[in-house]
Amino acid sequence: MIPNQKFILAGESYGGYLSRALIQKRSKDILGLFLLCPLIYPGDRQGDVPPLTVIEKDNNLLEGLSEIERTYFEYMTIVQSGFVSF
Repeated sequence: MIPNQKFILAGESYGGYLSRALIQKRSKDILGLFLLCPLIYPGDRQGDVPPLTVIEKDNNLLEGLSEIERTYFEYMTIVQSGFVSF
C-alpha cells in the first residue's frame, strides 16, 4: 500500500475474513472491497460432498511435516506434493 492513499481491498477465503477486519479499522481509506469465497459452510459437516480422493501423494514431503501440519494438510488437499506443474 502507498502511504496516505485510498485503496481497493480484495480477499479470498480467510483473506476475506481479514479484509472485513480492515473495513472495521480503516473504512475511510478503503474505496471498495472484492470478496471471493469469504465464507462457506463446510460441506463435510453437512454430508453433501464426496469423500476426499488423493490424486498425488509425496510421502517424503508428508514425513517432513509435524503431526498437526500433516493432519491439516491431508485433511484439506487432494494433491499432497511439494510442487504442482500445469
